[in-house]
Amino acid sequence: MFLAAIMVLSVVAMSAALTGGVAASHAGSSYDVVVQENENPRVWDGQTIRFDFTSSGTYTVIAPDGSDLGDFDTDSSGNHTLDSSSLSATGEYQVEDSNGATVTNFTLTTQSLSASFDGSINTGQNTTLTIDTNRAENFTVVASSDDADVSTVFGDQNITNVKGGLGTSTDIAATTAGLSAGTYNFTFEAHDADATANATLTVESGADADATFGTQSYTTVVGDEMSFDVQTLGSPDEVWLNITDDEGYYTATVLLNNTDYSDDDTLSLTWNTHQASNDTGGMLGLSATDADVNVVNAEGAAVDAPSLLNRSATYTFESFVQDPMGSGEFRDVASVRVNARSNGPVTVWTAPGSTDYANLNATELVGASTQDNTVANEDLLVLQVETNGVYGYMADDLGNFNTTGGLNLTLTETNVGPYSDGSTVYVNDIAGNASLYKQPDAGQFLVAIDTGEVAGISAGSSWDAEFSIDESNPYVDSTTASTASLSVEERSLEITGNFSDDTLQLANAEDATVTAETNVAPGTAVNVRMNFPFQFVTASGEVADDGTFSAAVNLSSFEAGTQFDTRVSVGSMSQTVDSVITAGPGAPPASFSVSANAPSEVESGEQAQLGYSFTNDGESSGTVEYTVTVNGEEVDSGTADLDAGASTSPMVYEFDTSSAGNVSWTVSTQHDSASGTLVVADGGDDDTSGDTSGDTSGDTSGDTSGDTSDDTTGDSDDSDDSDGDGGGQPGFGLVVALFALIGAALLALRRQN
Repeated sequence: MFLAAIMVLSVVAMSAALTGGVAASHAGSSYDVVVQENENPRVWDGQTIRFDFTSSGTYTVIAPDGSDLGDFDTDSSGNHTLDSSSLSATGEYQVEDSNGATVTNFTLTTQSLSASFDGSINTGQNTTLTIDTNRAENFTVVASSDDADVSTVFGDQNITNVKGGLGTSTDIAATTAGLSAGTYNFTFEAHDADATANATLTVESGADADATFGTQSYTTVVGDEMSFDVQTLGSPDEVWLNITDDEGYYTATVLLNNTDYSDDDTLSLTWNTHQASNDTGGMLGLSATDADVNVVNAEGAAVDAPSLLNRSATYTFESFVQDPMGSGEFRDVASVRVNARSNGPVTVWTAPGSTDYANLNATELVGASTQDNTVANEDLLVLQVETNGVYGYMADDLGNFNTTGGLNLTLTETNVGPYSDGSTVYVNDIAGNASLYKQPDAGQFLVAIDTGEVAGISAGSSWDAEFSIDESNPYVDSTTASTASLSVEERSLEITGNFSDDTLQLANAEDATVTAETNVAPGTAVNVRMNFPFQFVTASGEVADDGTFSAAVNLSSFEAGTQFDTRVSVGSMSQTVDSVITAGPGAPPASFSVSANAPSEVESGEQAQLGYSFTNDGESSGTVEYTVTVNGEEVDSGTADLDAGASTSPMVYEFDTSSAGNVSWTVSTQHDSASGTLVVADGGDDDTSGDTSGDTSGDTSGDTSGDTSDDTTGDSDDSDDSDGDGGGQPGFGLVVALFALIGAALLALRRQN
């Protein structure tokens, strides 16, 4: 089939035999799986593949047996689609580029699919369709039938969330409402792969009225309650239940009458195992929303609490539409497993103090919370308690929490002195500033506490949160408890970012970023206000999960150097810092030039100095990195932070002139350099030395004693401005000039002699 497709395309397009061979795809159509470079995804036979490469070009598909299946060209975005139905063999395929290099792989797999109904049923009854497949991820099965309306039987033609895999199958509810007795054939197809299954449903004529359970197996925990449905056919006026335990000690017959089918044909019931163990209200713990419950006969205890402390029990529920103690015929059966209770951990969460927790449900509260054993004062403290076997009798409000069934939830202070036990907070005492959320199906309950409103819970305190069940509870034989530790901190906020001299630096850019760190709960609202002369700029956001905050602000209209205040607020807490606009990313970068001088010639023994400084000639601040070398040896180096247009203080290096010769020097930055050579001449005979000594003494005393002291005093403050960390000396300018003049005078005098 695949080679035939190649031949057809070759004839029609008049192209080379290989080019376009695997291009027999659904160009422009949707796709089922994306294959990118350097991957090896599984592709189910029949799926449409979309190749998504980083560049366009011609690529070759290599079959699992190594044969060349042909080429395809991607579009300008590097994309190409291929119908995997055109690939004849399963296994691993390679995709190579025009150079023969492997770009990616994919593995073609045949999907298995089978379907079967759960036996024959009577008209109007529900049944189950079981789908088995080797495909483990969710996919959609499209149902069809020439005999029945599949939308009525399954609720929709498209059956979603089907998955299988090793030891896994998917059960789909099916109803025969509207179907007469007969045989119905159905076809099921994977929506994106070449996988098909057939199943036959046999519907038989049954009684005019029927009552069946929603499922054949239920599980609950002693002390909890269990909900179940009885689905009826023919709207029977009465539905009967027989209930027995696996030990044979308990038998009861229950009548459901005054049934209400105005909403649907289903009766919804609840079995409260705690009430069953106490026979509360004489209803064996049973209640219904659309029928009256009548206990016709009961022998033994419905739930024997002591016997369920450390073991499970099984109960059998049978349904009838007529009195089973008379001529009523059995209709359906369900098994109910009642397990022993257990405790799980206590987990500490926090949520923003502004959360309207009193008007949230449990799911919404969890979504607003973050797990953290450290809570900022005035934020919400949320305690998650994993436990079961308590929801059949737990109070609906915290005010009555500790008065029911031996349940206790307390906060005990731990960071106290050696002679104090610490204060204890009982949740029933703070009900006005806390809320209870029960989630029986999840096996947990939540308590939200407003730390800012509860006396005794203050910043700097540490606590143990303990949930316990004492021996007064019928489902425990000794006190059991779970504990978690937590601490309450003072709320904190710190503006972060690029600071210079305690001033926040923000670029004149469209996306200048204001950042901060805080210990308040993630999700807390944060506001930013910048106070410019005659103008305000604002931004807002929320605290991230890691306690940071970031907001982009458009500051592109402000010139570099503009000063202003930045204030970040979290509720009543705020921080304000001095701020300044700096050149944005579009400004010319920093550029560092060198200014250096030194004498060109001295005699041996004379003083000679190299003076140097650095200037930022760019329009952005930056760090200069400089190096000074003499005769190829590094004698000074360092760094200095310079704003645009700023210069370092002058620095000096003293040459060694003890011997004649040439001394080369270089001063360089990352952008500029200066260099030169100092010639040290031989000092000559003894007479010359004597004359020089005499003359130098006279001139030096006359010139340097007055000028040098004044100049040095005037320039000394500049030495503190140097940012260099090498061996240079600041404040050299006038001193070097003076020494240079003295040296020139002495040299001229010597030449006259």
